[in-house]
Amino acid sequence: MWHYIAYGLHMNSDALAEAIRADSPPMSRKITVTGFQRHFGAVKLLPGGGKTGRAGTSKNRGTICTITKSAGYSFNGIIYALDDSQFEQLITEEASFGFSPVRILPRQVSTFPQCRNISFEGKKVSFAAARENVERYQDPNGVYLDSLIAAAKTYGEGFFQEFIETTYLADRKQTIKQRYGNLIREG
Repeated sequence: MWHYIAYGLHMNSDALAEAIRADSPPMSRKITVTGFQRHFGAVKLLPGGGKTGRAGTSKNRGTICTITKSAGYSFNGIIYALDDSQFEQLITEEASFGFSPVRILPRQVSTFPQCRNISFEGKKVSFAAARENVERYQDPNGVYLDSLIAAAKTYGEGFFQEFIETTYLADRKQTIKQRYGNLIREG
């Protein structure tokens, strides 16, 4: 059993189920991860990538949401329990965007307040897919940002607020809430 930490589009459990070719989403719960900063950036898309809202521009350039090790930062997300075949399918899917697994240590993961307790049996391996070396000049397009916000809102107001307060734009200095707070209908 694998633990996959989703912090972007895969917070939408239907999107994850599609990516791993499952009939229904796997078990999940809300979490907070410390020691990483969630942010946007521009990348050159790999052949075969860009079939979701991640791609937003022309000439094989796209905006992605990723994480980078950064002391003093945290982000909220969803942790899923995946079997070996689901794990392999997800790694293949994420590799088409240039993402690779990043190990998240157990001490960096805490259960989100007031979430229902779901037991994860099996291996205690937690990972997230991340892409390094993103350029800092391209913020997300409206469609991609709307998809991420909609996914965050499905987990309640507290989760949504933490999402917009801990997701940084391409400059890695300003959050979604700081830049777009009055434009995002909160709730």
